[in-house]
Amino acid sequence: MRAFTIDLVLPSTGPLQFDPCENCDDRCIRSCPQQAFAEILYTPAEYGRNELPGRKGNYSRIACNVQMGIDEALGQPEMVADYERVMKVIKYCRQCECNCPVGK
Repeated sequence: MRAFTIDLVLPSTGPLQFDPCENCDDRCIRSCPQQAFAEILYTPAEYGRNELPGRKGNYSRIACNVQMGIDEALGQPEMVADYERVMKVIKYCRQCECNCPVGK
């Protein structure tokens, strides 16, 4: 996240009509090692709202948690400078996030 601080009163411009996924080639979906976005799991009627997990109702938290479990099992002891001691460091997958071109 990025922010800046200024000492001015600025008028609101209202919400933006920006859709970061418009015209996207689904790199996030294709990069998932557990295929957590492989199928539609939720519909607006079943979920009770139009904003769905994975934007299309295709995000499986269970599949993502499988990968997180694998990542945790692969965690390695490393010296962590901020704590000045060896700790188990877990490098979570984040492939969906890291392959998204928005913000790059």
